[in-house]
Amino acid sequence: MKRERVILYVLGGILCAGLAVRASYILEYAGTPNFTYPARDALYHDYWARAIVTGDWTPPAWPQDPMIGSDAYFRAPGYPWFLAWVYLVTGSSYLGPRIVQVLMGLGNCVLLFLLARRLFDSASALVAAALMAFYWVFIYYEGELHSPILSVFLLFLFVLALIRWTEGGHWSAALAAGSVLGLFALVRSNVFPIFLSVGAWMAWASARNRRGWRWALVSVSLLGLGTAVAVSPATIRNYRVSGTFVPVTANVGVNLYINFNDWTMTDSGEYSRWEGTSLPGLGENVGTTGWDCFTYPRVVRALERKYGLAPGTMKYADASKYYTRLALDSMRRHPGATLRLLVGRALLFWGPAEVSNDEIVAAERNHSRLLRSLPGNFAVLSTLFVLGLAIRTYDCARKRGRAETDSVSGAARHAVEGRMLLLLLIATYFVSVLPAAPAARYRVPAIALLLPFGGYAIASLAGLARRRRVRALVAWLIVGAAVGALARTQWVPYEANEAAWNFYRGGAYSQRGDVENAVKYYSKAVELRPRFAMYRINLGAALAEQGRLDEAISQYLKSAEIDPYSSEAYNRLGLARARQGKVDEAIESFSKAVELSPDYPEACVNLGIALGQAGRADEALEAFRKGVAAAPRMPEARANLAHAYEAAGDSEHALAEWAELVRLTPDRVAPRVRMGQLLEKMGRKPEALAVYREALALARESGDEALVLRVQELIDSTSDSHDSASQ
Repeated sequence: MKRERVILYVLGGILCAGLAVRASYILEYAGTPNFTYPARDALYHDYWARAIVTGDWTPPAWPQDPMIGSDAYFRAPGYPWFLAWVYLVTGSSYLGPRIVQVLMGLGNCVLLFLLARRLFDSASALVAAALMAFYWVFIYYEGELHSPILSVFLLFLFVLALIRWTEGGHWSAALAAGSVLGLFALVRSNVFPIFLSVGAWMAWASARNRRGWRWALVSVSLLGLGTAVAVSPATIRNYRVSGTFVPVTANVGVNLYINFNDWTMTDSGEYSRWEGTSLPGLGENVGTTGWDCFTYPRVVRALERKYGLAPGTMKYADASKYYTRLALDSMRRHPGATLRLLVGRALLFWGPAEVSNDEIVAAERNHSRLLRSLPGNFAVLSTLFVLGLAIRTYDCARKRGRAETDSVSGAARHAVEGRMLLLLLIATYFVSVLPAAPAARYRVPAIALLLPFGGYAIASLAGLARRRRVRALVAWLIVGAAVGALARTQWVPYEANEAAWNFYRGGAYSQRGDVENAVKYYSKAVELRPRFAMYRINLGAALAEQGRLDEAISQYLKSAEIDPYSSEAYNRLGLARARQGKVDEAIESFSKAVELSPDYPEACVNLGIALGQAGRADEALEAFRKGVAAAPRMPEARANLAHAYEAAGDSEHALAEWAELVRLTPDRVAPRVRMGQLLEKMGRKPEALAVYREALALARESGDEALVLRVQELIDSTSDSHDSASQ
C-alpha cells in the first residue's frame, strides 16, 4: 500500500509539473497573433465548429466559402465536432480549446501510465508518463486547433479496451473498442488497415487463450459493429447530402494525387515532394497558385468545366475517383520513382526531422523560448523504443531458456499480447499514413505508442545501474549508441521551410490589423523564396493597406510573371488600380482574373463593381450573378447583386436577393434595413415596418445607440406615412 501511494505521488508530481509547463507555453503562445487568428486547416476547423454552434455558415472575411453543407465531408468531421462542443461549453473563446486540450494532454499521460503499467511495470509507466508530460511536440499540439491530441486520447482508450478484452474476455470490451475505433475514424479516417490488423490480432489472442474461433469471430464482429455504429452518422449524412456512399471523407483521391504525381516523381525540390503541396494542373484549370479546404469547391467546379459537365453535377466522391486514377496512372508510369518516394517518406517518418505540412513545426519550436528548451528529440525517442524492445525481447528469451514461459502467469501472458498489439498498431498506423505526407502531426499518434517501450528502456537501464550490473549496462549503452547513430542520420535531405513560417506569421499579423508587422514578415518570406508567387501577392496586399500602391502593383506584376495562371495576382492588381482611379485598367485586371478562374467569387464581385463605376450596368449585373453562383453564401456577392437589380429597376429580383441575405445573415441589421427600404419603395409599407422592427431588435442587441436611433427614425417615418395613407 505504501508503494502504491509513492507511485501515485510521483505520478501526481509529474502531472503538476506538466501542467506548469503547459500553462507557461499557453501564456507565451497567447502573445502571438496565431493564437486568435488561426489559418489554413486550423481556420477551417475553427470556422466549421463555430458555424455548428451559431448556425451561421457565412465564411470568414477573406477565405472563400468551403461549401461544407453542399457535399460529402471533405475532411474528417470528428475534430470540428469536438471543437464545436468545446466552444459551446466555453463560450467560443480561443482560450477554451487550449485549456481543454491541455487537460486532455494530461489525461493522456494518465492513460499512458495505465497502459505501460499493464504491459511492463510501474517504473516504466512513470517514466513513459514523464516523457509524454515534457515532450515538446505534445505540448505544441495542445495549443493548436488540430486533432493529434484527440487522436492520441482515442488511441489510448482503444488499446486499453482491447487489453481489457484479452484479459477478461468480455464481449462488451470488444464492442467498446470498436466504438472508440469508429470515433478515431471520424478524426483520422485511415482506420480500415487498423481494423484489419486488430481483427487478426484478436484471432491470434483468442487462439492463444484457447477461446476458439467462434469467440474470435464474435469478437471481431462486435469490433466491426461498434466501428460501423460510431461512423454511421457521418456516412448517413454524406449520403443524404451528396447521394454518394462516403463512409467519412471524400479526400482520398486528391491527397493521393498531391503526393504521387508526375511533378513529385521528377521534381528535385524536396519541399513539394515531401510536404504534399503540389497539385499539377491547378493553375491552368483553376487559376490559383495554391489550394486548401476553402478553395476545394473551385477545384471541383474546374473539373466540371474541363469535362463539359453541368455545374453541381460532379460530387466530391467523383473528384476523388478522378484524382485516384491520375495518381495510379502516374505511379504506373514511374514505378522506380514511386518506390523511391515511398522509401523517402518512410525514412522521413522515422527520421529526426519534423516535416512540415500545414504548420512549420520545427520553425515554431525554434521561435518559442519554452518549446526549444524542452526535450523531444525524435531520434532519441526512436532509439529508446528500439532499445526497450530489444531489452524486453532479450529478457523473454532468457526466461524461455530457464523454462519460465509467459504462460505461467495470466497477467504476463496478457502483457505479451498487449505489447504485440502496440507493435502491430505502430506498424499499421505507419503503413496507413505512408501514402500521405510524412508530416509531424501525422506521426504524433505513433510517437505516443512508442513511449511505453521508451519508458521500459530507461527504467531497465536505471535498474541495471542500481544493481551494479556494469557489463550488461555498458553493452546496452553501446547498442543504444549504435541505434542512435542511425536514428540521428538524416537519410533524406530536408529543411524546415522558414519562408513559409514567415509567410504564415505575416498572415496572422495581417488579420490582426498589424500591417507593419505583416509587411515585415511577408518581406522576409519573399526574400527567402523570391520565386513563390503567393508570397508576393500577400506582400502586395499589405503594402496596399499602407497606401504604397505602386510598390503593391510591382509585387502583383512580378507574381503574374512568375505564375501567369494566378487569378489572385490579377484580382489584387485590379483592386490597386481601382484605388488609383484607373477604372479601365482595373476592369482589364479583374476580367483576366475571372477568365482564369470563373468560380472566383471575389474577382467576379470586384469586376461587377468596376463595371458599374464605368457605367456598364448590364455587364456588372452579369458579373454579380456569377459571383453569387460561385459563392451563394457570400454576403458581399448577394448585396451587390441586389443593388444591381435595384439599379436596373428589377425590384422583385432585388427583393429576393435581400430576403436571401437576411436569411444567410440573421444577426445583421443592414440587410434588413435595405430590404425594408425596398419594400417601402414598392409600396408594401406593412411588410417594411415588420422588417424594420426586426432590424430594431437586432440593433438594440448590438448596443449601437446610433444604429438604434437610425432604425427607429425609419420606423417612425414609415409609420407616419402609412397612417397618412390609411386616412
